[in-house]
Amino acid sequence: MKKNIWTILVALIVVAMIAAACGTGAQPTQAPAAQPTEASGSQPTQAAAAQPTQPPVAPGRTQISMWSHSAGNPTEIAVVEQQIKEFNDMQDKYQVVLEAFPQASYNDSVAAASVAGSLPCVLDLDAPTVPNFAWSGYVQPLPVTDAEIENMGILPADVGRFQGKVYSMGQFDVALLIY
Repeated sequence: MKKNIWTILVALIVVAMIAAACGTGAQPTQAPAAQPTEASGSQPTQAAAAQPTQPPVAPGRTQISMWSHSAGNPTEIAVVEQQIKEFNDMQDKYQVVLEAFPQASYNDSVAAASVAGSLPCVLDLDAPTVPNFAWSGYVQPLPVTDAEIENMGILPADVGRFQGKVYSMGQFDVALLIY
């Protein structure tokens, strides 16, 4: 039962992010996910070497590019990859294609891609960066209501808000224990 709830939660979050980030212009494609580049478009940034960790997009499916900052954390990236696999396997309209970046260069890669107009549909963000990315215009508010968030079981502390709008919903709860 718990696995089904998480699968549904992941599906809803991904669909909400698709609607917010991609708009209505998404088209089926087999092109590789966007690579971050500098504003000039001529030189790749330090993190442009990140490679998609998913197979190519299947014919007839709309590619949803997703970037993650979890490349250096094998446990965390394994969870993200499993969630993407479950989403891709549960329907045949969309296919999430993941690019994993090292955390140290991730924020710079997002900023450079924003300037170049090549951000992916979905960004995996650490909660403290959400307000700055929202303020900078790198991310759009998610089309989700407080009632929908409550029904998904997401804790209020795991909802990233900026100026009263929801920009992110957390998939991991983090705790800090100091002795």
